[in-house]
Amino acid sequence: GAKTQKRMIRRIHSGLLFLLLAFATARAADAPISLHPENPHYLLFRGRPTILITSGEHYGAVLNGDFDYIPYLDELAAKKLNLTRTFSGVYRELPGTFNITDNTLAPKTHDKFICPWPRTDTPGAADGGNKFDLTKFNPAYFERLKNFISEAGKRGVVVELVLFCTTYDDKLWANSPQNAKNNVN
Repeated sequence: GAKTQKRMIRRIHSGLLFLLLAFATARAADAPISLHPENPHYLLFRGRPTILITSGEHYGAVLNGDFDYIPYLDELAAKKLNLTRTFSGVYRELPGTFNITDNTLAPKTHDKFICPWPRTDTPGAADGGNKFDLTKFNPAYFERLKNFISEAGKRGVVVELVLFCTTYDDKLWANSPQNAKNNVN
């Protein structure tokens, strides 16, 4: 009902604020990327005119515990690509979703899914793992996110962090930590 929706919106707002703070502190020494003051067709990154270029993303680079993102970031830098996009863990896919094989956005097992909220001791989440506690944050997730952003920054790669995403399939919503059936709140 409306009460559950308001509670969910509050959780999303507090989670969003926490994510933004984590992101801001990870690169506080650098000025944020911005429009170039003399030519708005370009961006300004680290004091230089910049165009963001990439050829692909590993959307699950942070939320998939099996994914080693260091070789991926090294490859981006070696090819002079300077942008990657990763999902925040609010949305994830399941193995085989959209007939994609080896999808980094679909951890192979529930214990490899690292998201902003910790698992509890209560069994019963749809993915076979324990339910989530949406009133707490998962330190392992934020450590991995901060490290990913830091490693990307060392290579001159801008990270686009996707906070929200349309749930394209009912099976994905059924496995979402935000689904009331998968959390203890």
